[in-house]
Amino acid sequence: MLCGMIQVTMAKVGSHVDQQTGENLVQLLIMMFQKEKKVTESGLIAYQGVVCGLGSKVNIKDFGQYLFWALEGEDEDCTRLACGIISDLASAFKEDIAQYLSSLVPHLLTVLKAPERERRSKLIAFQSLGDVAFFAAKSFCQNYLNESLVILNSASQMSM
Repeated sequence: MLCGMIQVTMAKVGSHVDQQTGENLVQLLIMMFQKEKKVTESGLIAYQGVVCGLGSKVNIKDFGQYLFWALEGEDEDCTRLACGIISDLASAFKEDIAQYLSSLVPHLLTVLKAPERERRSKLIAFQSLGDVAFFAAKSFCQNYLNESLVILNSASQMSM
C-alpha cells in the first residue's frame, strides 16, 4: 500500500517536491528491497511514480543497481517494469540520458539477446532502447547502433 501511495502521489505532485524529499523516497524504496532481499513489482512501480514526478531531479545512481537486478532477474513482470522505467528516465533526462548509456544499454541488449526471455519483455526492452536512442542519438549511434541493428535483424529473421 505504501508503494502505491508513493507512486500515485509522486506522479501527481512530484514536480512540486524538493529533491531531498525525492531522495528520501528513493532511499526508502532501496531499504524495502534490501529488507525483502529482492526487487519487487510494487517498489518498481513506486519508483516509476518518483521518476515521472521528479523528472530529471530523480536519483538514478543509487537506484540503478535495482533496475539492473530487475532486468537480469527471472521475474518477467519486473523486467518489463524496469524497461518502462528506463523509457521514463530517457524522457525525463532528455539529452542528458547520454551520460547513463554505458550503464543502461548493455542491460537492455542482454534482455534482447536472451532466448529465454518472453517476447513481451523483449518488445518493451526494444521500445526502451528506442527511447534512449532518441534522446541520446549521437552517443547511441557511436556506441550501440551496430549491435542494436544486428539484434533487430536476427529478431526479424526468427519471426519469418
